[in-house]
Amino acid sequence: MSRESNDRTPREMISISPSPNQNSYLSPGLLSSNSESGMAMELKFLMPVERANIIRGRAVQELERDPYSSSSSDGYQVCSLYLDTPNLDVLHRNPDLNGTKYRFRQYGESTQLFLERKQRVSGVVQKKRQSFRKENLEGFLAEENELCSEIRKKSFQPSCAVRYERDAFYDPKGDEVCRATFDYNLSVDIFEKRTWGELIAFLGRDLTHRNLTQSARSQFLFQDWAVVELKFINSLPLRLKRWVEDYQMVPMNFSKYRSAMVVGFDG
Repeated sequence: MSRESNDRTPREMISISPSPNQNSYLSPGLLSSNSESGMAMELKFLMPVERANIIRGRAVQELERDPYSSSSSDGYQVCSLYLDTPNLDVLHRNPDLNGTKYRFRQYGESTQLFLERKQRVSGVVQKKRQSFRKENLEGFLAEENELCSEIRKKSFQPSCAVRYERDAFYDPKGDEVCRATFDYNLSVDIFEKRTWGELIAFLGRDLTHRNLTQSARSQFLFQDWAVVELKFINSLPLRLKRWVEDYQMVPMNFSKYRSAMVVGFDG
């Protein structure tokens, strides 16, 4: 699962500006709440690591790493902690949720967490985030803010954690928002009792030392495979169209969460 070694620059910032030109490194879904920004779209690809590395080399030549990337060649670690209802309505695509899922995000060893709502309807992606300190998780969940109120109303609870190493790129010069992410070494941890106590205990571990021996429900999601995502506003930029054509990239309907639940429970 080795990756190409390239020089890096700092990490993904989360403050959202209504101007995509100012913060074009952000995920387009975070900009789509501004109607003038257009519709945020994503294409996902699951491919062998060796093939992903070839395309990633193209990204190194044509784009810049986002400001959240570290200066090492190992990328930055992402931990997504997914929530679901007691009946696993997200997993089973209950139409009442209208393509909505909720997750917490941790980047590297940061003590800052983000609660995120992601909604995909007819291919269009919208995201909303609220940030807080990790040590304040219990107090944050009790707050009367929009996202916490939603997860309480729908009885959402912890489901699983998906961890991976990310290398992310954007086009700082183009007029179109363009973002490409490369996710490696995906692993899943299932919260067997699905309690908030399990999630809090999981967050209390050192992210870099969470390994597959710490839980019988922890295992690799895709060994020797990578997830590549192309993210953009309205239509695929010409640059990314050329990537798709040159490398014969075939997009697929793919969910890290659903794949993690299948692998985690079958394993």
